[in-house]
Amino acid sequence: MTMVFRQAQDRDLLYIQRLLARAGLREDDTRNITSYFLVAETIDNEIVGIIGLEPAGDYGLLRSLVLETDYFTPAKGMGFLEAALAYGRKLQLKEVFLITKQAGAFFEQLHFREIEQDEVPTEIKRLSHFQQFENKGVSIFACELLEQSCE
Repeated sequence: MTMVFRQAQDRDLLYIQRLLARAGLREDDTRNITSYFLVAETIDNEIVGIIGLEPAGDYGLLRSLVLETDYFTPAKGMGFLEAALAYGRKLQLKEVFLITKQAGAFFEQLHFREIEQDEVPTEIKRLSHFQQFENKGVSIFACELLEQSCE
């Protein structure tokens, strides 16, 4: 099934919050950054997934890649992540970071590299999404957008 990616709009806020809550993710700070979420839609305009990319200066923090169970495949997850990275380039971000409890092989396919916490820029460390996972047994990955292709 084909998916189309677009920037989230205010009318998508409730859906974003519900999908994050169903996935067990914190959704209370999405209200102020809805414009930084991308949504995946079917050709029938049914929203089937979300991903957040929160800018902070020259950097961005990828957050909350969630696809509806019926639509998820590794290939679709990869395509959605690639769309978010392309959006980061459009915003002229230099580097994008993400936090995960999962194995990094998925992200390494897109040229993310695992980094230590002391390598994370202050701008990213100040974001509430980063702070909620900081020091909780997670891995941090980074991908330079303007220097090299993450795809």
